[in-house]
Amino acid sequence: MCAQPGGRDMFDRLANEYDELKLRVIPGYRQVQDLALRYASANPRQRVLELGCGTGEWASAFLRKHQTADYVAVEFSSNMRDLASTRLSSLSARVRLLDQDLNAPLPEGPFELVVSFFAIHHVENKQRLMENVFASLAAGGLFLYADITIGPDPELERSFLDGWVAFMQGAGLEPERIPYVLADHRENDLAESASTQLSYLAAAGFAPAEVVWSWEKFAVFYAAKPIAVPRDQALP
Repeated sequence: MCAQPGGRDMFDRLANEYDELKLRVIPGYRQVQDLALRYASANPRQRVLELGCGTGEWASAFLRKHQTADYVAVEFSSNMRDLASTRLSSLSARVRLLDQDLNAPLPEGPFELVVSFFAIHHVENKQRLMENVFASLAAGGLFLYADITIGPDPELERSFLDGWVAFMQGAGLEPERIPYVLADHRENDLAESASTQLSYLAAAGFAPAEVVWSWEKFAVFYAAKPIAVPRDQALP
C-alpha cells in the first residue's frame, strides 16, 4: 500500500477506503495503534508530531485521551489531509496539519512525542531521519513508529512474504489486489530490516531502542531520548 515517488496520487485515490483497506493489508493494525497509545500515555505528552498522519485516526484517539496536548501532523496526500481535517474538526485548535513529504526537514520542535504508522519506508535516508527526530525531541521524549521491514536474508524474506499473502487472503483482501500490493512493495518501498533500523536509532543517540512488537515483516519500534544527567550529579 505504498509507493514512491508516485505515492501521492495513489494515496489520494485510496483515501476514502484507506481506514478499512489497511486492516486487510497490515497485520495487527488495531493492536499496533492500541499499543502505541498505551506507550504514549505513560507520561504527559504536551507537544506531539506525527509523521504521515493519514486520515487522523490515531491523532483523534490520542487527543481525546490527552485533553491539553497540541498535535502537529505531516501528510503529503491532500485527500488524506482533508479527511483528517474533518475527523479532527472539533479539536482543530490543538491541531496543525502540514502538506509535507517525509524526506523534507521536520517541523520545528521540541516535541515530547514523535509517532508514525507505516510511513517511514517512504524515507530515502532513514539514518538522517532518526537523527532529525532525536534532535527535535525534548530530553526524555519518545519516538514510537510502526513500519514494514524486510527479512535479513532472502530465505527469511520469502517466508515473510508467504505469511503476508496468507494474512491478506484470510483478512478478505480481494485476490486480484494482492499481486499489486506485493509489486508495489517490491518496486517502490524503501523498507529496511528491523536490525538495521535499530542500528540507526542507536547511532542517533536513542537509548533504549527496541522492537516491542513484530509480525514477520511488520514491527513497532520504541526509542527514547535520554534525560541528560547534570554534571554535578555525574559519577566521577
